Amino acid sequence: MTLLSTWVNNKIKNGDINHFEYDEFSNLEKVGKGAHGTVKKADWKSGGVKIALKVLANNSTVNENNMKKFLNEGNLREYLKIYFKSLQWNNKIQMALDIACGLKFLHSIQIIHRDLHAKNILVHDNKLMIADLGLAKQLTGEIASHSTVYGMPAYIEPQCYKNDAYIRDKKSDIYSLGVLLWEISSGHPPFLNSPRHTISIKVANGIRENSVINTPLAYVNLYEKCWSDDPNLRPIVDDVFNVLKEISNKYNTNDEINPKIIENLIELDLNSDSIEQNDSQSQSSKSTSLTIDNNYDLSLSQFENIPDITDANSKGYHSKSFDISRSYRSSHYGVDSYNNNNNNNLLSPSVSVSSIINKDVGESSGYHLNSSRNLNVSQSYRSSYHGDDSRNIYGNDLPLPSVSVSSIINKDERELSNTMDEVIQCYLKYNNIGWTKNFDFDKALGKYKSKSKEIFNYLINNPTLQHYEVMVGKFYNEGFGVDKDENTAFQWYMKASQKNDMNGHYEVGYYYDYKEIVKQQYIISYQLAANNGLNIASYYLANSFKYNYGTQTDYFELYKQSAENGFIPSQYELAECYSEGIKENKMEALKWYKLYQENDGNYNVTTEIEDITNELKNNSSLLSVSQLLSISPSFTEEEREIFNALDEIIQNYLKRNKIGWTKSFDFNKILKKYESKSEDIFNFLISNPTIQHYEVMIGIFYDEGFGVDKNEIIAFQRYLNASEQNNINGYYEVGYYRYNHDNDKEEAFKYYQIAASNGLNIALYRLAIYYEFGNDTAKAFELYKQSAENGYIPSQHKLAKCYEYSVGTNGNRAEALKWYKLYQENDGFSDVSDDIKEIMEQGLLKRILSMKKKH
Repeated sequence: MTLLSTWVNNKIKNGDINHFEYDEFSNLEKVGKGAHGTVKKADWKSGGVKIALKVLANNSTVNENNMKKFLNEGNLREYLKIYFKSLQWNNKIQMALDIACGLKFLHSIQIIHRDLHAKNILVHDNKLMIADLGLAKQLTGEIASHSTVYGMPAYIEPQCYKNDAYIRDKKSDIYSLGVLLWEISSGHPPFLNSPRHTISIKVANGIRENSVINTPLAYVNLYEKCWSDDPNLRPIVDDVFNVLKEISNKYNTNDEINPKIIENLIELDLNSDSIEQNDSQSQSSKSTSLTIDNNYDLSLSQFENIPDITDANSKGYHSKSFDISRSYRSSHYGVDSYNNNNNNNLLSPSVSVSSIINKDVGESSGYHLNSSRNLNVSQSYRSSYHGDDSRNIYGNDLPLPSVSVSSIINKDERELSNTMDEVIQCYLKYNNIGWTKNFDFDKALGKYKSKSKEIFNYLINNPTLQHYEVMVGKFYNEGFGVDKDENTAFQWYMKASQKNDMNGHYEVGYYYDYKEIVKQQYIISYQLAANNGLNIASYYLANSFKYNYGTQTDYFELYKQSAENGFIPSQYELAECYSEGIKENKMEALKWYKLYQENDGNYNVTTEIEDITNELKNNSSLLSVSQLLSISPSFTEEEREIFNALDEIIQNYLKRNKIGWTKSFDFNKILKKYESKSEDIFNFLISNPTIQHYEVMIGIFYDEGFGVDKNEIIAFQRYLNASEQNNINGYYEVGYYRYNHDNDKEEAFKYYQIAASNGLNIALYRLAIYYEFGNDTAKAFELYKQSAENGYIPSQHKLAKCYEYSVGTNGNRAEALKWYKLYQENDGFSDVSDDIKEIMEQGLLKRILSMKKKH
């Protein structure tokens, strides 16, 4: 039989449990003794707070088999595997209701589970209870974690795979609940036959399991909403519960979800006056517990009977945290019907020492429980869960649902929890978007300076918080609630880095960079964080490449990457690169300076914006209409309508040259649409020579008589001007004019060739026609094929003809049919229905004749 202490020691070696040297604690004073060990109060040197230690006796009877006695019917995964075939839909919906009921209560008291899955749902007497076993769950080989690395990947929402800095919330639980509802309907785990490493990829890409046949449609709709990719589209748990109740009523299920009221919640050796008890008192009661009296008042008794989890002779004290309540985790969140004689001393994972014991430790009389912290379960339940009329669901006797011990947390504790969460979110925001005129992490800390010591103490007492090590280091670094100590801060950053927290990687890198202790070592740390998408690390890595190491391309790409991801200081640096730096592009510079200004960046960039705007207006660089609008914000609404009309005309001209004409699309249609405004459009165009394709469009307007008297000679001159500016559309228009007006095929060929060599589809098409009628059908075929594959629709028709009639290629009816069909799908101008029908009939006839020959 393997002792639990051996298992714990193995877990320490594997890094699954934090290990703390015994000499980190001082002023140890015995305050209580029980059957399983001794409780001492002590000062934690590095934490700066008083804590409670329990030195646990080595007990060979505490083992996996004994623990399984408390599970009755195991977890939901095991239960479904054994009993699924015997379950009716009313049973399945009842199971879903049990889970939703428990989660509804947790959310009502602001507890987020963050790790819901089938192995965290326990089944006892056919009742389902939410669990988060912590250490106890690791006995089964499962590792509970708030990270995507160690979680159950199918139950983790896609945001966690897309953004390492994503913080889970109530909607995260709803996603997991949706997967649980599906598992209840199917009887097996999601993505059962998929390799574990592929599941996260599927989830991130929106792939979900299919519904199971005969599942009620309302039930399917419900879990599909729950696992929606967009958290904002997921329902709240109250809505899930209500829908399940409606479905339940159709299946005649019992309204009472959890009909038993618990008599014994948690066995603790805690007195309202003092922990100190003699051995005889401890031994006389095998199970003292947290109980509910007739008035539903929650009271705490002694806490000596907490189960042993480690060897009392160990030099270090190891625990998932420093809280007595975390020395062993709850098998479920709160009240249910376990037999008190089973000695199930199981505590909620969210309860800290400070949640149960006064914030100020009694100096003379031991630990005291503040009487104001006694919880009236009835009042708490009615107010936070169902309101005053809780009998609507549970009947006149008011059976209680599962009640979490964490509800004992008082108002001050919850305020500290909310404040700590806000500080963590500000830190993550700082690393994600950077600093601005109105936002800086130091400002967020300054807001809570008066409560800094309380916040620090709260943090240090809750080591299971996300980014715990980083935040402790940050507080030491800033002197927030504790004496400023950069060396201690660095040690905490190192711990975070060793746990692969990308913020820890960054802070280690920044320390090395700032202190200039280890040359280039900070590059490695920055790189680790940047590779995981941390914007601030990409920014500082870019700075390092810019001023010390690396190439220009290195730092430009890093600034660009982080700027596009929303890091505001990088937006300024990118604008600088485009303005006068390595990638000069005035329009891009203007765009990023403006975005930086809109995002409230620290620097005043008004002068830079004005200078670039004037430069763009005055130089000969060609701009699109939208670009012209962006640098000229003073235009009237009427002028903007003209600008937009011109932009639409230009875009349709370019579209014609790219895809050709169809039944529903022709460039002349857009000119007709704006015929009434043609003069205004022409006048605007003629007065803005910096617009892209200016010369070509002037030529088109003269050629078509749009907004000006028709004049083909002036049009041709404008086309020539455009070709001299190396505009490929200008080359094409000159070629077209030479071919159709001057009948100069050699000159036309020359201009078509230049446009075609630059990939202009309409020029490829015209050049193909030239070859087709110039007795080089093979070359014509190649050009038709090139432009058809590039999306030019008239060429698709021509290519089909080439394949059907062996023009420039061997006949291929299958290819002909393919291109006829594509031409038809693309709304080609000519009707090819007969061509398609004829080829299909010929193919059928050929097959019939072939079959006759065989017989």
